[in-house]
Amino acid sequence: MAFGVLAFLALVYIIHFIVFVEVRARGTARTLKTVATPGNLLIVSFFFFLTGLQTTAAWWNSNFEEKLPLLVCSLMMAATLTCYGWYSYLRGHQVLRLQMSERYYKICKMNVYFLPIASFSPSISMMLPITGTASTIVFVTAASMSGFVTITLDSMFCYSYLRQILNLQKTNIQVPREYQVIAKYGLIAAVTAVFILISFTMGFVPMAMGWIKTVPLVIFYCVSCTLFSLFMSVMGLSLALMKVALVSPISFGRRSAGKAAAKFLENHDSASGRVSARLIGSKQSSVVVS
Repeated sequence: MAFGVLAFLALVYIIHFIVFVEVRARGTARTLKTVATPGNLLIVSFFFFLTGLQTTAAWWNSNFEEKLPLLVCSLMMAATLTCYGWYSYLRGHQVLRLQMSERYYKICKMNVYFLPIASFSPSISMMLPITGTASTIVFVTAASMSGFVTITLDSMFCYSYLRQILNLQKTNIQVPREYQVIAKYGLIAAVTAVFILISFTMGFVPMAMGWIKTVPLVIFYCVSCTLFSLFMSVMGLSLALMKVALVSPISFGRRSAGKAAAKFLENHDSASGRVSARLIGSKQSSVVVS
């Protein structure tokens, strides 16, 4: 339950930061259009569902023999991961496109589009009117598909962000400093997401299947759940820090922080940013954000 409180406090802070800090950094009026941008809606939704996930996980831990808490927890998990995947892609798609070939970038986009279906499939399988072995097979299949899509997407995120961090200093590519911020915090979130999936699989899936019936396994389950909640909090923290780092009043060369943040956020939220074909092909010219 403590992790749920932390998630709620993070939700309140992010809303406050968007309304009172980010809008001022943009240099625009505080209106619904400037506040409710796609990126802002996704990160607020992420923390909203994360709060629900941490709360329902505590609810299920005290009522693990009932199906309803598990179903609600699974739905919250799916919504949280979907918001994470979409937000990470929205903020980092230019870095992904820069560091990937066109073929793998298209595969990454397909995984982003397919992520909600894969994430919600375990929850949907629990609602089907089937029992016994058939129910087990359907649930395991759905959970495996969800895990595969999540791991594939996170692997692409990790590869692109790590390559951005390690290779930038070795080339003459000129890219906005904000890309480094996205790569650094995005890498932390992507790596954490892998550990979230592992801890979820070790704890929640065996409990959902009714396999944990001895004291050692119950202890193992409790440890897995604690790690799961901890990793979810780390992921949320990394996304929040990314948000703050992109807007915070720090110096970007000779430009003022407000103008730099406003320009970067405007480019992203208008969805007009594009990496030039010449840069992608040669990796030797500068990034052009139109």
